[in-house]
Amino acid sequence: MLAMGKRRLRELKAENRREEAKQLQAKLKEVEKWKKDHKPARKPDFKHPSEAMKKDAQSFGLDLDDPQVQAALTMLQSQPLPQAKPQSRAFPRWKAAVCIAIVAVLGYFWYWGGWGVAEEEDFY
Repeated sequence: MLAMGKRRLRELKAENRREEAKQLQAKLKEVEKWKKDHKPARKPDFKHPSEAMKKDAQSFGLDLDDPQVQAALTMLQSQPLPQAKPQSRAFPRWKAAVCIAIVAVLGYFWYWGGWGVAEEEDFY
């Protein structure tokens, strides 16, 4: 995204559209500053926990000085999270076929079976 903005900035400068180029350059500087300030969080090191980590873990009843707890947390951290399978929202074909068959049968009986069609003798 940043590369596209820089490319657009070069285009604006080439077209002598200085005011738009200044605005875009200011926004690009804001984005670069934001990216620099918001680096992705690093994973916690359970083998060498900080005091804040120990205090936070203590509130959950965990002792981060225990080697077994450290090993379990390190193992959990190394495992990838399970990915949920996307569910299809498409209507299954067999359900559509059943619906069509039901409508066809009901329509047949309504028309030929007298389920709503008046008989000739009902009018006299």
